[in-house]
Amino acid sequence: MNNKFFDEENVEKVREKQKEEAAINKQKAEFAKINFNNSNLEGSNGYNYQNEQLLRNYIGPNFDNMMKRNFSIWAIIFGPLYYLYWKMYLQGGFFLLFENFIIAFLQKYIGVFVYLIILLLRLIYGATFKDSYINHAINKVMIIKKKYVTKNTSEICAKQGGPSIIMAIISILAIEFVFFLLRNFLIKGI
Repeated sequence: MNNKFFDEENVEKVREKQKEEAAINKQKAEFAKINFNNSNLEGSNGYNYQNEQLLRNYIGPNFDNMMKRNFSIWAIIFGPLYYLYWKMYLQGGFFLLFENFIIAFLQKYIGVFVYLIILLLRLIYGATFKDSYINHAINKVMIIKKKYVTKNTSEICAKQGGPSIIMAIISILAIEFVFFLLRNFLIKGI
């Protein structure tokens, strides 16, 4: 029986379409879990297209990848610098200072094991980066929505969000300079 409907090419196309639809539905379901604290705008299932668009604009072209993965290899490799790159200055600065503190003060006591502690911290960064960044982005989008009620919030989200290599470099230099001063002047005085 030769049926065009069951042709391998058609079956493959149907499977690809089903995979695409499943990915879209999964993304919508995950997005519906996000709480924007604005029940007036949410639909019956908690999904809100306007909020998703604002979040999508804030995160930028990496939105789909960010929503798909749960683990960030880049957060492991670059650690706090990756947080700074994504404009999470408070977390990135704290993690950078914490890692420098561990290296500067604990290395003389535990030697090479200090790098195992840093590796463990980096694994934690990798496992928690997505949720941290999504929460950060949601908070920023909500601030933008409240602050710029009458303006085009989509454009503002796109300008204020996303990664920034320049701010990451400036933040790193500033934090490293402060830590350099602490290491060289306060530690020598102790």
